[in-house]
Amino acid sequence: MKKLWLNAGIVGSLSAAFGSILWSQKTNESNSSRTCSPLDSEPTSPYELQLVQVLFRHGARTPLKSIPNVLEGGSFAGQLTTLGMQQLYELGKRLRQRYIEDSPFLSPAFSPSEVYVRSTNIWRTIESAKCLVAGLFQQKQKGISINIYMDSANFCDSLSPSIYVVRLTVCVVCSHRWAESSTLPDIAADLRRIQEALGIAAQQVDFILIRDDMVAREVTVPHHDSYYYPQKYTGYF
Repeated sequence: MKKLWLNAGIVGSLSAAFGSILWSQKTNESNSSRTCSPLDSEPTSPYELQLVQVLFRHGARTPLKSIPNVLEGGSFAGQLTTLGMQQLYELGKRLRQRYIEDSPFLSPAFSPSEVYVRSTNIWRTIESAKCLVAGLFQQKQKGISINIYMDSANFCDSLSPSIYVVRLTVCVVCSHRWAESSTLPDIAADLRRIQEALGIAAQQVDFILIRDDMVAREVTVPHHDSYYYPQKYTGYF
């Protein structure tokens, strides 16, 4: 009897995503398989794989809050991008290679009795779970549906920070000291300079929102700022 538990990506209180958990369990089929024959070049390991746990977050996403002058497009804030979907699909393929093709730890085809999918109630994490399962079990099976179990709320203690961590984070981020930091002379000057370079009017836009937007769009810093920012922003949250 083999069991596979799949637990999808999550998002914390401040859109800080954590990931998914892939659990799998397999019982011993035969103790005789642990013995090695005289023809074996290497002795068989006395240990047998029982549990696999993989922690991952969602794939690449769009900005959580776009800066002014939003570029045209059909996506919404925090949506899983095409690249993000491909990232999770490739991860599923790697898991398939390791636990199905290289080592027959899982069944090659999807089975509801072997797979349990769980996700927080965030669309990009649900989509990430779907893409990973698609990469893990690639067969186009008719009449098979994959249930994704979600909490009614966006957060749960097992997948995201507890309420105590959330409260502490909110207190820090929303405190007057966080707001006052942007008024410090050097920080304020740098923020104005970046806003002018990006053509953003004086608004409540901080460094975190600007960087999140630029990284998600892979925006290149204007040429006249290349001395301070010589490289193109790469990577995704």
